Amino acid sequence: MDSIVLAYNKLSVSTLSTVFKEIEKAYEKNSKDTSSMIIKILSETELESNLLAISSLLKLIYSALDKSIVEEIITKIDDLNLCCYIFNYGLVDDAFINSKVQNLLKKRDILSVLRILQMCSGILDSSTLSLIELGADSAMEEWERQEDRPCILLKFIKDSVKQIQNGRSPYRNYLQEEMNSVKVTISNILSKYTYTNTEVITTATDADELIAVKYGMNTSLKKKIFSIITSSTDYYEAQRSLYKQIIRKVWHIEEIVKISIRLCIAESVFNIYYPSLIISIYNSSSSSHKGAVMNYIYHTIDEQANSLSKKTIKEIYNLGMLIGHLYGNEVNVLKPLVCLSIIGKKEGVLIKVAIKNILTLYQQKKIKKIRKIKETERFREFFMSRLVDESFLKSTDQTDLEALYSQMFI
Repeated sequence: MDSIVLAYNKLSVSTLSTVFKEIEKAYEKNSKDTSSMIIKILSETELESNLLAISSLLKLIYSALDKSIVEEIITKIDDLNLCCYIFNYGLVDDAFINSKVQNLLKKRDILSVLRILQMCSGILDSSTLSLIELGADSAMEEWERQEDRPCILLKFIKDSVKQIQNGRSPYRNYLQEEMNSVKVTISNILSKYTYTNTEVITTATDADELIAVKYGMNTSLKKKIFSIITSSTDYYEAQRSLYKQIIRKVWHIEEIVKISIRLCIAESVFNIYYPSLIISIYNSSSSSHKGAVMNYIYHTIDEQANSLSKKTIKEIYNLGMLIGHLYGNEVNVLKPLVCLSIIGKKEGVLIKVAIKNILTLYQQKKIKKIRKIKETERFREFFMSRLVDESFLKSTDQTDLEALYSQMFI
């Protein structure tokens, strides 16, 4: 396992890709020994001077190699700063960070609570902020009972929580700024893998919450949205509940759109429930918010269309059906398909499914208004020469396809 030690000794932000490759090679030869060595090195090393590189490496290990390594590290290495970094990376959920806050409050370790506020203020959930606020109140009452002077630090924490709750954090979000500097590097490394782990580490015990966490719902807002969407009997009920319990600001709709699309893609059979919910929320949005909601839908579809290499054919089919259904209901999200830089097998499946769905709606005269979009040479060539394959789309569809194309594209 000397190779692991040598690789780790070279670890920095600039060598992240090289070090991860060395660890991956060692892991393929002997996964058990590699896991043990990584845990041993981190437990015996001073972490503070290299936290960004270490947490970025753990992000890669968790996503593409073995999540149990990171789970064990979190259990065995009690380093609050490291926990804050991996929380910012989305590897642990708010239930996990809440348990840290509760333990610190029990020990009256107010400085460490302040550190969590400083390092994570931009992503702390309302449940975490409430815990900190209640803990500060309790500590202040104890100080008063002892007839001691009020603790300035506790007052500062309470004021900080109020500012964060009002959307005005007094802290600079330097962790996210640091992480943005390696975002492209991590994305490029992970893009080479057909599957990456997106689950999060949690201390939750509730069955419904655990299911939500499995789908990457790592904040209470996401978990509530997930619960409403998956438990509602129809999209009317879901929309009513979302407006009543969730939607207070327009950006809340972004989370609803992302979760709805992710769930739609993950279904074993395409379910019209999800696009119906998205369309209904878009149509009921105020005129001042419609543009923002449309951007949320478009950018989420764009992200999904640009990560086809990680998707199964079933997931691509569901995505294509979703895009077709949205377009047929005047929510034009075709641009990510039209602007694909490469049209390989998976991209071809996505286009065929989407166009087939649009064609069916067109033939049934269910499209009230056809939204035009600028064509690209690559997409036009595919549409005219490779779309009809006599299995999914047949030559008998050609006339309708050409008529549809002339109305859809400029």
